[in-house]
Amino acid sequence: MSSAIHSCGRRRAGDRGRCRTLLVVLTAAPLLTLGPADAAVPSLEDAQRELEGATAEQAAGDDRLRDLDEELVAGEEELTRLEEQLGQLMSGVEEARAAEARARHRSEVARQRRAGARSNLDEAQAQLAEHARLMEAHAVRVYTGRAAATRGVGWLNGLVGSAGDQAIERMAYLEVLGARDIQLLESSQAAVHAERGARQRLLDAEAGAERAEREAVQAGEQALALVAEQKEALAAAQRAQQERGALLAQLEDDQSARAALIRRLEARTQGVAAQLEAGIGLGMGEWVYRLPPAGQQFGSAIVRAASSVSIDPRLLA
Repeated sequence: MSSAIHSCGRRRAGDRGRCRTLLVVLTAAPLLTLGPADAAVPSLEDAQRELEGATAEQAAGDDRLRDLDEELVAGEEELTRLEEQLGQLMSGVEEARAAEARARHRSEVARQRRAGARSNLDEAQAQLAEHARLMEAHAVRVYTGRAAATRGVGWLNGLVGSAGDQAIERMAYLEVLGARDIQLLESSQAAVHAERGARQRLLDAEAGAERAEREAVQAGEQALALVAEQKEALAAAQRAQQERGALLAQLEDDQSARAALIRRLEARTQGVAAQLEAGIGLGMGEWVYRLPPAGQQFGSAIVRAASSVSIDPRLLA
């Protein structure tokens, strides 16, 4: 009985009602034995059955408690696993958010790059149009310069031709002066012959007094006049010779200057043509190479058109 009471003291709060009933029965059992023997035996058996039932219930309760403890441990493990899964899910959510942020950033960067590429394309197209306009203007200037150079060569030829015409006129004038010199020389020779005749006449008049002296005086005066005219003719001939020499020297200088000017113009024209060909062949070739594929065909056409511009040196002949 003491072991039953001791075991009831260790029961849980849910089983204390049954233990209290068992204690009452066990306490009243000795009192029941004081009565008739027939009445005491069934009561003890009932108490033993109740005790066995309580023990069985206690064992079943212990089993249920053990099962509950196992379920509790399993539940705690499941809770831990669920917490781990929740943590993993939260990490996945954070990673998904981070991935979404990175994707948005990449999308924004791609959009900015696309906008930059569009801007670069627009700028390249604008530069291509500007280069085309400049090349067109350059071609117009080259053609205009070629026409101006042609007109300049014609003007130079005309200028030199005018100087040649003037030189020819001066030569004709010198020829006229030469003819006058010849006439003066002939006149001087005639004067010499006249002087000889006068002298002869003077010799002839020496026989007469008055007539001879008068004829001599007249002949002397005529001779003096002819000598003065001869001196003047000689001086004029010398001046004409000097002017003719000066004109010939000026004509030679003009011809030398014309030849030098033509050589300089030809050399300069060839240099400009070489620079144009080199600049168009190299600089524009590199420019076309740097163009986008869509503009290389148009740039090549511009280069071919500009490369065909040149100045024919035969125009300077």
